[in-house]
Amino acid sequence: MDRLIIEASLADVSGIYLSKPDSSHFSPAVILEFKPSHAEQAGNAFAALKKIAGAAAIELAICRTLSAGVYDLEIKTGNLDEPVRICNKGIGRETLEALESQTLLNEELLLGSNILPAEDWLRVRAAHVKDCTLP
Repeated sequence: MDRLIIEASLADVSGIYLSKPDSSHFSPAVILEFKPSHAEQAGNAFAALKKIAGAAAIELAICRTLSAGVYDLEIKTGNLDEPVRICNKGIGRETLEALESQTLLNEELLLGSNILPAEDWLRVRAAHVKDCTLP
């Protein structure tokens, strides 16, 4: 599965939130919410990203856009020529503030989904919120 197919498979994110550690995962997690009808394609995209990344580090960037409350997500790994981009997704102010606070801690973060078991989630080495509105 190539980067463009992964992007298309993850484009149907219906929500994004930060999950606190619990018994299923011991690190905070950025959760991408999908409708159950997208479970298979999202699962395949996560599996492909995990396979492509291999032992390489995964980075997550949450990019501010020109529209308030709308963000792009970029999933980067050295094994991809360009980041996987999930564009124009709404993130609430409280969620964004929690994500920004979490990224300042430099702790491991997970990238997961509401429709996947925690063992299929991705380990993120670095995450940050950045301004992507400037050329």
